[in-house]
Amino acid sequence: MKKLLALITAAILLCGLSAPASAQSIYEYMHGVAWTQIEPLPASQKVSIPGRIIITKNTTFTDKDIIIETNGILEITNGASLTLQNTGIFVEHGGTVKITDGTLKLKNRSQLNNNGTIIIEEPGKLNVTYGFFNVYPQGTYINNGKFTGYKGKDLNSTFSEITKFDSAFDLSDYVVYLRVIPDSTSDIFPSGTTIDLFYRIDTISTDYRYTLTLTKNKLNLTHPEEPPSKIYTPELTESLRARAEQYTAPAENYAHIQRQSYFLYYHNATKNNEADTLIAETLSYFTDGEIIASNVTQEYI
Repeated sequence: MKKLLALITAAILLCGLSAPASAQSIYEYMHGVAWTQIEPLPASQKVSIPGRIIITKNTTFTDKDIIIETNGILEITNGASLTLQNTGIFVEHGGTVKITDGTLKLKNRSQLNNNGTIIIEEPGKLNVTYGFFNVYPQGTYINNGKFTGYKGKDLNSTFSEITKFDSAFDLSDYVVYLRVIPDSTSDIFPSGTTIDLFYRIDTISTDYRYTLTLTKNKLNLTHPEEPPSKIYTPELTESLRARAEQYTAPAENYAHIQRQSYFLYYHNATKNNEADTLIAETLSYFTDGEIIASNVTQEYI
C-alpha cells in the first residue's frame, strides 16, 4: 500500500509571543475564555462553551470567535433570536448547536462552521444574510425547521431543486459549503448565494459535487451526469468504509491539537483508467518556536 506523508503549513495564527510549552497551552489559546450559563458573555474575543448555554432572549454577538467544545451545547429557544455580527462559531466534534424555538442569524461576514452537530427543530430557523455556513465531513446537520438566505430566500426549496435530478437526495449525505454575499466587487466571491455539496460516506468526503448558484432569484444547478447511487454502489461504499477503518491515525503529541480528522476520496481518476485515491487528512494546531500555526497532514492509503 502506497503511503505519502505531506505536511502543509496552512496559516500562521499567532506570533511574537512566548512559545507555548505544551498542547494545553495551545488548547487554551484556541479556546480562549470559558463561558458558563451563570455568567455574562466574556469580554474576550475568543470564547468557548464547554457546557450548556441557553439563549432565551434576543442576543447579539459582535466580533467574537466562539468554540462549542466537545460536549458543549448552544441552544436557542423561547422564540429568541441570536444574531452574529462579524462573528465565527466553530462546533467541535461532539459539540452541538440546537435551534429549538428561535432563530440563528448570520450577518456581516459571520461564519457557522460545523464539525459536530447542528439541529434545527420545528419551528426553529437558520438565516444566513451575509456569511458562511459549512458542514465538514465529521459534522452532522439535521434540519426540521427553516433555512433561509438573503432577503429571506427559502434555501430548503433551493435544495429540493436537486431532487428533480436525484429523487433520493438527502442533504445529510453531503458536506456543505455555503456562502451568501449580498454586495461584492470580487470575482472570486461574487454577489449572490453559492452552495457546494460533496457527497460523503460517513467521514469520507468524495469528489461527487453539486453546485447551486442563486443570483437575483435565478437558480442554476450544476451536477454530474449520473446521481451518486449509480457511482457509489453498495460494493464500492463498503470497500471505502473498509479502507478507512484499516487506517490508524498518528497519535497526537504534546505539541499538536487535532481539530478535524476525515477522508477525501477521488473517484474521477477511474474515468481515465487510473487508480482512485483515498486520503486521510488531519487538520491540527502546533507550536514552532514563537508561532502557533495550523497544518494539514495528508496520508494516501
